[in-house]
Amino acid sequence: MAGIEKIRERILLEAKEEAEQKIAAAEKGAAETVSLAEEEAKKEIADAKAHAETKAEGERQRAISGADMKRRTARLTARQNAITEVLEAAKKELADMAPDRYYPFLLKLLAKNASGREGKFLLSAKDYENMPADFPAQVSELAGKAGGKLTVEQSDKAVGGGFVLDYDGMEENCTLRTIFETRRDELSDCVRRILFQ
Repeated sequence: MAGIEKIRERILLEAKEEAEQKIAAAEKGAAETVSLAEEEAKKEIADAKAHAETKAEGERQRAISGADMKRRTARLTARQNAITEVLEAAKKELADMAPDRYYPFLLKLLAKNASGREGKFLLSAKDYENMPADFPAQVSELAGKAGGKLTVEQSDKAVGGGFVLDYDGMEENCTLRTIFETRRDELSDCVRRILFQ
């Protein structure tokens, strides 16, 4: 019976060794799994942190860009307002010129716009009443040099300074308002260069 006892002890010993090996292998596998899980968690944390930093930087850049855009828009608006104010002041100054400067100005404007046709030189009531006595003759002389003929008349069409040339219903509007409106871009560029360069 001693032989059976020895076989039994050997089987138990082998079973114990096998169990210890399985436990050791399981512990090693568990340690590897925990280690892999920790590495994966660290990687996910690092990725999340990098993503959050990238997102935060993007939002910061958008905020900076938005603030810069608002600043540039405000600056542009201020410049445009300044240009508009200068143009309005210039238009008012021309309309309010003393007669000894205003009517020669109108003659210079006529010299640039007269054509070789017959028509009317229309002035506002205010300008018509204040014109010098020889003004109609000067208008007629300038029109004649261009090959045409103009008679000076009062009209509601020439409001706000300047004049309107009426050639049988075909009008050439030379009022200050129209000149400033049609040449606004050109005049704005001139004012911009003077004010901001």
